[in-house]
Amino acid sequence: MMVVDGCFIVELFRKAADEVPIGADDPVFNTTWMRSTLNKDLFLLENQLPWKVVDCLFHCTKEKDKPKSNPQILLALKFFEIDAFNQDPHANRLLETKHLLDGIRNSLLASVLGS
Repeated sequence: MMVVDGCFIVELFRKAADEVPIGADDPVFNTTWMRSTLNKDLFLLENQLPWKVVDCLFHCTKEKDKPKSNPQILLALKFFEIDAFNQDPHANRLLETKHLLDGIRNSLLASVLGS
């Protein structure tokens, strides 16, 4: 189940960052209420996947012939930018991320501490 959920999250972040085209029949991006529902659902503590699983799936599903894409944590932060107190994504701190919420927390700390 973690693999299926992780693949969904990776694809969601890639589509939101325009790294993967969004189809005309995509229910996530073509339903008005879906994005806000997913944002709330992904913030829930009980829905957190280990970041190592998500990051591993991200690297395993990269296209070989595509130019270098953004790191997974930056795609995640960009997806949640408005919901994360309107903070710009800061992922330049070398902290180990345990799960998605921890990555957002680290980004908020980086923006407050200025590193």
